[in-house]
Amino acid sequence: MALIKCPECKHSVSTSAGSCPKCGYLLTDEDKSKRPTGYFKGCLMVIGGFFLIGLIGSLFDKGSTSNTTNTTTNSTVNSSTKEKPAEVPTTSNPATQTINAKLKKARSKYDNSRGNNADAANTANRLLKVLKRTGNTDDIDVFLELTSSDDAEQAFLNGGDLDTYRSKVTTIFFTVRMDNSLWDYSLETAQRDLVASFVIGIRNIYPNSLPHVTVNNGIRNVATGSWSLFRSEADVELK
Repeated sequence: MALIKCPECKHSVSTSAGSCPKCGYLLTDEDKSKRPTGYFKGCLMVIGGFFLIGLIGSLFDKGSTSNTTNTTTNSTVNSSTKEKPAEVPTTSNPATQTINAKLKKARSKYDNSRGNNADAANTANRLLKVLKRTGNTDDIDVFLELTSSDDAEQAFLNGGDLDTYRSKVTTIFFTVRMDNSLWDYSLETAQRDLVASFVIGIRNIYPNSLPHVTVNNGIRNVATGSWSLFRSEADVELK
């Protein structure tokens, strides 16, 4: 027995069923044996569902202990900013001034097709690599938007401590666009787990934020996810 998508309403249906339990469509032998375009990619999504959650969690955990403002920033800059908890580091030390100047320059350059500032763009790019590798496809795109107070944003742009900035991010909007076949032929449990992993992973790296996740299949929004403060867990809705 296997699960297929109903040709009429796309609901998951067992191959042992004679009709779709949702819309009543009568399944033919051809329907039951057909493997639509994107089926095998969908299988990869299902098989790798729990693996992807762990991988995303690992990605965000690593992100919380490393400076992701620019790949050219060296480890000396990372460790120096990590050791200074102040939002705006002291500028009296020449070494600190040099570090701040490097960070400020690095954070002024970022991929604005991935995020609304340097940290957002770099986090989105790292997550995109994981998605492409797990889904075995290049037809995925992401965008991450971070919202914080003007003071926190300015301190970050001026070379302030990265973890301090992340702790002051309040609202996040993360949009994922993926190929329709990749999403449509994944089981609902895998779809829910995927969206929840986004919400939880983002919440881990921005601990005081309220993440909002939207998944689009290139045609319409097919899922949303957010963090529930009341239950302290991810709320996921499939559309």
